[in-house]
Amino acid sequence: QLGWGMASYFFIGSASMIMNDYYDLEIDRINKPYRPFPRGQISLAVAFGSGLFFYLIGNLIAVGQSLFLKRSELFLIAFVFSLEAGIERRRPGL
Repeated sequence: QLGWGMASYFFIGSASMIMNDYYDLEIDRINKPYRPFPRGQISLAVAFGSGLFFYLIGNLIAVGQSLFLKRSELFLIAFVFSLEAGIERRRPGL
């Protein structure tokens, strides 16, 4: 159980970092231009797709470990995913 929890945390944490870099692209171009994403080594589509994929895997692991999810857990998963998936209508880099 601990290993699955750690794997879920790894994927969801990584997805959060990727999506943060995606949305803060313009800020990182000024403050951290040496990183791969601001330098253009990673495209917007690859970053966004990777973030969504990591969220999906992390949440599938978490859901797979719990047969009886409470409504609050389902709401939290849906809420976090919708924010990071761009439902908030924030353009990348702003």
